[in-house]
Amino acid sequence: MIFNWRIYGLTCFLAGFSVCFAIGQQNLKNHARFSSASALDEERIHDITEDNLGFVWIGATNGTFRFDGVHLKHYFNGNTRRCIHLADQDQLIFIHTRGITRYWYLEDRSELIRLGDFSVMPNNIHNGSVFNDSTILLATQKGLGICHIASGQIEFEALQDEGGSPYILTAVVPDDQQDSVLWLGTSRKGLIRYDWGAKTQQVHTFDIEEENLQEGINIITAIYPSGNRLILGTWFAGFLDWSKEDQSYDQYFIQDKKLNDGILSLDRVLDILPINESRVWVSSTKGAAVYDFEEEKIVYRENNGNNARIFEHPPMYIDTENRIWMGRDDGLRLVDTLKKQFQVIENPYFDGELWEIPQKVIADPERNMLYFCNLVSDGLYAYDLETEKWQIIPPVSRPSYSVMKGRDIQLHRDTLWYLEESGLYFLPPDKPMLRRWNDQIAGGPGNFTHFTRMPDGSFILLSSFNGLFRTNGYQGALTPYTMPFNGEIAEALKNRGDFVHCDMDGNLWGCWREFVIVQLKGDTTLNLAPSFRDGKIIENVQDIFETEQYLWFALQYGVYRVDKRALPEILVEKVSDRNFIEIVVDESNEIWGVTPWGDFFRSRGVSSKDESWQASDGTHDPGRYGFEQIDMIGPDVVVGSRGAYSLFSPGAVIKNTELPEAFVEGVYINGLQYEVDTNLFLKKSLNLKSKENNIRFDFSAIGFTKPESIRFRYRLTDLEENWTETGIQNTSVVYTLLTGGDYTFQIMSSNDNENWTTPRAYRVHISTPFFRRKSTWVALTAILVALGLYFNRKRIRDMKKEAMLNMRLLTLEKQALRAQMNPHFVFNALTSIQHLITEDKEEKAILYLNKFSKLLRGVLHNSRRSTTRFSTELELLENYLQLEFLRLGDQYTYALIVDESIQSDDIEIQALLFQPFIENAIHHGLAHNKEGGHLKIEIRDKGDHLFCVIEDNGIGRERSAVINRGRKKDSVGMDLARERMAILTHRDVDDLIRIIDLYDGEEPAGTRVELKIPMKMQVS
Repeated sequence: MIFNWRIYGLTCFLAGFSVCFAIGQQNLKNHARFSSASALDEERIHDITEDNLGFVWIGATNGTFRFDGVHLKHYFNGNTRRCIHLADQDQLIFIHTRGITRYWYLEDRSELIRLGDFSVMPNNIHNGSVFNDSTILLATQKGLGICHIASGQIEFEALQDEGGSPYILTAVVPDDQQDSVLWLGTSRKGLIRYDWGAKTQQVHTFDIEEENLQEGINIITAIYPSGNRLILGTWFAGFLDWSKEDQSYDQYFIQDKKLNDGILSLDRVLDILPINESRVWVSSTKGAAVYDFEEEKIVYRENNGNNARIFEHPPMYIDTENRIWMGRDDGLRLVDTLKKQFQVIENPYFDGELWEIPQKVIADPERNMLYFCNLVSDGLYAYDLETEKWQIIPPVSRPSYSVMKGRDIQLHRDTLWYLEESGLYFLPPDKPMLRRWNDQIAGGPGNFTHFTRMPDGSFILLSSFNGLFRTNGYQGALTPYTMPFNGEIAEALKNRGDFVHCDMDGNLWGCWREFVIVQLKGDTTLNLAPSFRDGKIIENVQDIFETEQYLWFALQYGVYRVDKRALPEILVEKVSDRNFIEIVVDESNEIWGVTPWGDFFRSRGVSSKDESWQASDGTHDPGRYGFEQIDMIGPDVVVGSRGAYSLFSPGAVIKNTELPEAFVEGVYINGLQYEVDTNLFLKKSLNLKSKENNIRFDFSAIGFTKPESIRFRYRLTDLEENWTETGIQNTSVVYTLLTGGDYTFQIMSSNDNENWTTPRAYRVHISTPFFRRKSTWVALTAILVALGLYFNRKRIRDMKKEAMLNMRLLTLEKQALRAQMNPHFVFNALTSIQHLITEDKEEKAILYLNKFSKLLRGVLHNSRRSTTRFSTELELLENYLQLEFLRLGDQYTYALIVDESIQSDDIEIQALLFQPFIENAIHHGLAHNKEGGHLKIEIRDKGDHLFCVIEDNGIGRERSAVINRGRKKDSVGMDLARERMAILTHRDVDDLIRIIDLYDGEEPAGTRVELKIPMKMQVS
């Protein structure tokens, strides 16, 4: 891209041109569409509005949609005709064909008002509006509907003409000066002024010269009141500026139709949208126009394409940011306020069949034209700045390949020169055809890429692989041109040629692969390539741009500039790291360029960050190939893509810095949608139960300028320290098996990956399970400590009690031992031995003495232990019985019966338990029976204890008590045995010892004692 400084004198003309496209009016062609709203491409959009939160609401054929730039959500069913925002009430009114939906968006609550009899006919509501934020006015198939918003009550007023036929209403609006006056549009009956207080009506009809439009002009589709005037939209008859006072009107057509021109307009007005107090947008099937009340004329017009029957995206709403929302049959569109900075020019001839790769744009002030040179096209394209018309300027004779491969254009005086790959063409000032400069050029080497004009008027042409050629404007010969190379660079022409350029000072610059050569005046030649990249190979030069002091070179490795004024001293400076294929430099020495990948950047220097510019910043959408060309037209910049160009003033353009606002739009708990009582956009906390610990957050952002570039960062504090980043393709996150506690879900967004919004925070409280709460553990700890203290004290008490019991048991055992070996028993035994000796019964005395000694030895041995083997105890018992019955005489007998299974050394019992009861039976039962008696002792095995039966046929307990009355009680052994057994078994002694009196009839017949004696199976 070589800037020809000679056309810089066009500044005055171009400054005026800049004003013409920077008047502050959005260009409808310079719009953006949303891939995230592609579902609306199949809908017919009827109306658009926004709420106080920034969401955009869209009424369409199949329902009502909410849009945030990232996500499109379907909210309500029904053919929605009007979307009305009651800002003071935070309420939206959606008027559809069968009723009215009221929606409180801060509470996420809606109410459907059905219209009763109104819904008899399909599609019966045509239009509607709101009066004083309290009443909904409905234009219906049967008349006027009045809905009181607060109560939801419906009234119906059937309006009829003079013949009694009902009016079919198509539009209704309240007057802006009189509260009781409504303006009603009808189908084929014109305009009605209706006083709904007095219930009176005045009908106004309109006439038109063309009969085929007479019916259409009285179908009023849209009404906009402004003081003493109404702007009326009609069906196929354009729009009217009508005076309330004298009923006069002017008629306008979007396509600037003149009546009686023989062409049926079919200009049906869709909507009238106010811009300010003096201007409105009028949208129709033929395009859209800005109409100025004060000037009484159309000041801006956007015509429809010739092949389209319906204007696909007319203006429908102006939001709080003064952005224009458009839509109808081809989806949703947006014209951002930033797009006022750019004038978009679309080439209507571009159809995609030819490549049409843009190469260069220049301005011609004499013809008031812009010229566009494209590679692979039908010729030179021209755009008339005054009429906004395009034309193709074809060649008189085409190259052999039929299409034109335009490479470069330059303007010299009144002649435009056009370089085609096969040769040079020119456009005479009075001829609308491109002509060859000289037929000899057609026979030249071809494959021309660039050319430049020398101070003497001749042209130097660069061929890709055949070097330079020169042609004189007067002689016309095409001859090779050789710069005065030295031996070192003589091989340069063998490489591919990149550029040739004659600068303002008459120096000739030539660029080939790995070489940058300049021929100064006086034929001095310099090679500047070693001064680039510190002597490394520069490869190809991709573009050159010239300013007053510098020549700027775009390389693959960045942008370098050469100070022309310092030549022959070579001063080269790197000024950008960006890989540009085409560049321009504005008056502030800022570099604008396009990259090999179709991106468009502004570079302010090596150390500064480059700014990316795209459709969301105001340019046109460059399409699949991106931006491919950039030029300067005076002080302004034009950047082009296939079929479209954006022009702007670099010093006044403002970069889009709007950030999207992230928010949570859905929460799911354990897989189920969380029901909230307020809109999640405003809700800041969630209180959940302990089992509600699987949470999914769905998030989005309100951002309409660059929604495709939006990025999100999120984290759940107390669980994640670092942020997780994602794009609009993945806008949900799931957290599973969260423990009880407090969390904060944070989400923020960006559309440039550098500037991020302040995190929006959502607090989440999950109840902690009872067993995980700190208070529970504190209570449990206190309980455990208390239990520990209790059981410790109890253990100490039990130990003390056990010690006392052991001491008591030891005492009892000693007492039992004393009781068993009491002096009375010993005295009796010794007396019996003495008696036997005196009677010379020595053998019997020795036997008695032997048994007594064994008994005494056994008792003394058992006294060392608290338990003894049952066999040992049984042996002692037998010795005792033999001693006692030897003493008593032969008339007394006994029987000792023991189960064989328990005659074992493996069984242990408490010592000295049997003897007290046997002694008692002998001394208190049998001894007082002079006639003798019998004692039976039976011991059985009961598993965990021994069951012992001691039975005598003595005198019984009653008689023994009478005999022993007054005597010292000598049954101490039995009492000791009872207490010992109670201590050892911890059981009721009555359950262990039973004493049963035996009778023969009514006479005492003896005593029976039953003992349950605990035993152990292992010897200790």
